Amino acid sequence: MLRTVLQNPALLDRTPTEVIDRRTAGDITDDEMMDTLLNWDYTFDRVPVSGGISTDAYGPGSWDEVERATAADI
Repeated sequence: MLRTVLQNPALLDRTPTEVIDRRTAGDITDDEMMDTLLNWDYTFDRVPVSGGISTDAYGPGSWDEVERATAADI
């Protein structure tokens, strides 16, 4: 599975967290990050459920990812 993803990274779903991490790593500029985040089609936040029990994770693509990234920088 890892080999497949490494050969075709487009198979991975991009998330706001990934965009912010790429800016932090210097892969993209501040302007590229802001343009991407401002034009993101955000989802409503949801907590995944497994076996009828809410998990301690969040679904990807919500504005909460941006908030968590900001809180991590403080």
